[in-house]
Amino acid sequence: MACNAADIGIKYTYGVMHVPRRTQVINGTEYVYEYDSKWDSAKQYGTHKRHYIGKMVDGVFVPNQKYLLQMELEEVKHKTPGPVPTTRCCRAFYGATYLFDSIGEKIGITADLRACFPSTYKQILSLAYYLVMEDRNPLSRFPRWAKSHTHPFGSNIPSQRSSELFGSIEEDSKQRFFRLQSERRLEREFLAYDTTSISSYSKLLKQVKYGKNKDHDPLAQINLALLYGEESRLPVYYRKLPGNIVDVMTLRNMLADIDFLQLDKVQLVMDRGFYSEANINALYQKHYKFLIAVRISLKFVQQELDGVRDTMLSRSCYSSKYRLNYHSSTVDWHYSEIKKRSGVLETGKRRMYLHLFFNDQRAADDRVEFNDLLDRLEHELYSGNPVPEHDNLYKKYFDIKQTPVRGITLTPKQDAIDHAEKNYGYFALISNGVKDPLKALQIYRSKDVIEKAFGNLKDRLNMRRTSVSSDENLEGKLFVQFIALIYLSYIDKAMRDNNLYNDYTMQELLDELDIIECFEQPGHKPHIGEMTKKQAGLYKCLGVATPT
Repeated sequence: MACNAADIGIKYTYGVMHVPRRTQVINGTEYVYEYDSKWDSAKQYGTHKRHYIGKMVDGVFVPNQKYLLQMELEEVKHKTPGPVPTTRCCRAFYGATYLFDSIGEKIGITADLRACFPSTYKQILSLAYYLVMEDRNPLSRFPRWAKSHTHPFGSNIPSQRSSELFGSIEEDSKQRFFRLQSERRLEREFLAYDTTSISSYSKLLKQVKYGKNKDHDPLAQINLALLYGEESRLPVYYRKLPGNIVDVMTLRNMLADIDFLQLDKVQLVMDRGFYSEANINALYQKHYKFLIAVRISLKFVQQELDGVRDTMLSRSCYSSKYRLNYHSSTVDWHYSEIKKRSGVLETGKRRMYLHLFFNDQRAADDRVEFNDLLDRLEHELYSGNPVPEHDNLYKKYFDIKQTPVRGITLTPKQDAIDHAEKNYGYFALISNGVKDPLKALQIYRSKDVIEKAFGNLKDRLNMRRTSVSSDENLEGKLFVQFIALIYLSYIDKAMRDNNLYNDYTMQELLDELDIIECFEQPGHKPHIGEMTKKQAGLYKCLGVATPT
């Protein structure tokens, strides 16, 4: 344990004496404390107490929630009431941007942007507000929106200025923002990790490459990796990747990025595209908890499945809630690691949980799809129009004989067909932390939050194409869209938690609040227009106070 006794020099005063503060470094984390010393005249000795108030992250003080509340109460107590002077009469739509202001204050987006981008954070917020409000509209329409709405920057941001803003967003400031946000929100929740592709016509962007496009778009692309909190349902971190990088190759760099974010307890959930022996070894090496889907054809999965195929289909292994059968067992993972300094290969065994599931509806669907494939193969051969790419499938599933008189005769290879069908309906998850199979299934299924996030990013936030011509502008635009995605994700979670999607789409809800106006007149403080009980109820469901 290292101890730094230096005063960090952060002091507030509200008509009271300064309180000394000091930091202490514990396991690499710099904690901040306030010291309170008093003299007990009755007992004739001094008492000394310290109170934990937050942490230092990259030289920036990040207060904890208790200390923030104390400071807010002090500000309210000593704030001088009175009208805010204005020099002109104006009215503007206020209800939706007030919602965004409140969300930003609640989850710390505004404070963290202010700390990392002190001269441009208001522009970043205004553009993010616009992206959330104006579904699928390009940034070129921001000036029209800005004229009729209150927003943090308060002025127009023409297209040229927004391009300059994107180019000014530096990597160091972005990483500081990610760290500040992760300090506020991440504790014990699982982090969903996945990638998506963003197509581009540009030949000037260095990382635009041809690769496996997840939207089946024939254009070149960049890839975007995203880390998402499964309980908070809020995005945590993203990184841009070359378009020709496959999923399994991205995990090691993401683990290095997580180290930089200094997350204490990391738990990752991923689909099977990220599975490899090297990746699992890396997760064990980092002591990270993981839950990952794996191919049912893997040797160690098949060995376990062959021993329980019949027993796991019994009634005792059926879940009525999920409508499937399940089985769980503890297996040994054969771990290996090459030590960096010595180059020595270290091997051993690590405990791992293998969760197997069988869904009969999924099995039936797989058989229908497989038989459709066999029908197409037969039709191609009988019609005399074989597809060269299907040669291996023809040989695998059919004995093919051809004579001048009878033509082509096909005999299905039933053993090969049975072998292909035997695993239909089965799927598997592995974990080094989740022992209960149904809990593991619940966590894995909640990973769909990241798929919804990609949908929001591409469709609502207009990122299906890059629409920029320089790497610097792309980096900045992605960051502003990431900020907008945080707001979208917060609203989406609140709407789901309160069943608001039964009555509204997200756009309908924002439009319902957006019509609330704010009025300003010289000599008077701003005041809010009429508000219905329905609108007040929506603010409450969204977890923010009603504007007054």
